Amino acid sequence: MAQRTQTYIRRNYKYYLLALFVILSCIVVGSWLFMRHFKPIFSRQIKKEVYKVTDSLYHVNFSAIHLNPLLGNLTIDSLYLIPDTGRYSKMRKRTSVPDKLFDIFVAELKLKHVHLFALITGKKAKIEAIKAEKSRVKIYQYADSEEQQSTSIKQTLTQLTSGSLKAIQIKQLGFYHVFFSQKNMNSPQSGTVDLKNLNVQINDIKIDTATSRDTSRFLFAKDIRLSMDQSLFFTTDSLYKISTDSLFFSVNRGEGFIKDLKVTPRYPEQQFESQFEFRHNRFAISMGSLLFYDLSPQRIKRKKWHFKKIKMRDASIDIYLDAALPIKKVEKPLPQKILRNLGFNLRVDTLKLKNVNIKYRERNPKTNQVGAVSFNQIHGNILNITNDSIQLLKNKYCKVDLQTLFMNRGKLHAFFDFNLTDLENSFSYKGHLGTIKVHALNQATHPLGQVNLKKGRIYSLDYDMNADNHGAVGKVALNYDQLEVKVLSKSNRKGNLEKQGFISLAANLFVIKDANRSDSFAQISYKRDPYRSVFNLMWKSIFTGVKPLIGIDKKTEQKIKSLKSTKKGKEKAESDGLLNKVKKFLKKTAQKLEGKD
Repeated sequence: MAQRTQTYIRRNYKYYLLALFVILSCIVVGSWLFMRHFKPIFSRQIKKEVYKVTDSLYHVNFSAIHLNPLLGNLTIDSLYLIPDTGRYSKMRKRTSVPDKLFDIFVAELKLKHVHLFALITGKKAKIEAIKAEKSRVKIYQYADSEEQQSTSIKQTLTQLTSGSLKAIQIKQLGFYHVFFSQKNMNSPQSGTVDLKNLNVQINDIKIDTATSRDTSRFLFAKDIRLSMDQSLFFTTDSLYKISTDSLFFSVNRGEGFIKDLKVTPRYPEQQFESQFEFRHNRFAISMGSLLFYDLSPQRIKRKKWHFKKIKMRDASIDIYLDAALPIKKVEKPLPQKILRNLGFNLRVDTLKLKNVNIKYRERNPKTNQVGAVSFNQIHGNILNITNDSIQLLKNKYCKVDLQTLFMNRGKLHAFFDFNLTDLENSFSYKGHLGTIKVHALNQATHPLGQVNLKKGRIYSLDYDMNADNHGAVGKVALNYDQLEVKVLSKSNRKGNLEKQGFISLAANLFVIKDANRSDSFAQISYKRDPYRSVFNLMWKSIFTGVKPLIGIDKKTEQKIKSLKSTKKGKEKAESDGLLNKVKKFLKKTAQKLEGKD
């Protein structure tokens, strides 16, 4: 039986091939006829539907459309979605109007596996994938405030299923190499947001009346992911360029990261300072990674930037200041006031720092040298950074707990506690610095204070301070020994700092206490300079407590100021009897040495 069947097939295979050829020819001819007659109708229908569902606010154009009904593939070239601004002006007089206008161009839009049968019979658009290449998206924001009645993007998308379509399902929608721009039309001075090389991937989109109430979806999608590779843009003042190696954000999960974020000044130090009339800090920032969690897009729309946690890793911050420029007589706000004056609602429950390095550099015009203070390998937590009124009712304190290496040598454990609701901006700061050799401080004291710390060891420095708008009060304890200094001045011939022998000797013998191993502390009260920053208030208040502990009270400080030149120093020393004391000290020392011999 089987052999008879095979013999029959072999004899009649030509007829089978002919039948298959006729079927394929019918499909090809039918597809050609379908594309020839249906494509113009389909093109007109697309334009008609867009115009209809947007209430004549938008119209769509494209250069060509390619349709393969067998595979269900559709490609549209040079697609434009163009808003009618005249129509929008009329619509703005109504009580309900879109708060944004979109101007979109897509070089090539590909739709794969469009279920034409479901579209024709069930009026449901089912698409496996949509891919848009080289897109340009411009958004014009018109809403004045949250209270202004406006239809949201979600409402606009819902209108797509109010006409001949009953539902839209898309498994994957991707926009690649997108130029994105957003401009606030009610506040032109706020500038524009421009992003280049942006990629957007949206998965499992379902648009119908049922999913419009699904809170697990954002804009009808189960998952929206944004990414950007090697972005570069500039600040509005054009002084800095901001670059990233990569950026990722999952909208539905509210999680994302930024890799290799850099804020780089566009000008070198001297050229940067020439841009200003008064002193201005120059920042250079580099972050290995910045991770953030629980950022809700619904809150962002309401200008509420709320984060559950932010992690900053492998960061370096370099701050440079040219002290030759005058100080601008404008009050520098304390941190709480800066938070209150932000133009948006901010809440960061936890900011976690790991391996962060901060360096402050300052050029001293008297020495023409740059001194530096550094805090290395910072790690710790900053809790409750917020200006959100609801959160402040629950917790009004921002607490900081950080550990670092001061000047990359001594271990410093610092605590801060900011009262975020106090209009006097009260806060406290305390800390403990462990053992450090004093010569590690010379990179700051040498160029900035014209003092070289030749010898000595600090065993501990403890401070406990309370501060506000007016100043700081508290206590400072310093435990050290074998302290010896060189007093320096600028040489007129070489421009280098040279040791002032007589002044250094006088300072070491009669001004500076070479040791303090007791548990004594200095009680201080320091008045704040409102034109200087909070960092100036903190270190100046601590230094005010350190000076009396090493023997520099107000009286001896005046003597040091009078010993600025060797000639004047000798005259002053003779009048105060200091020179005679030095001679007597040397004579006694020589006698002791002779006695020992």
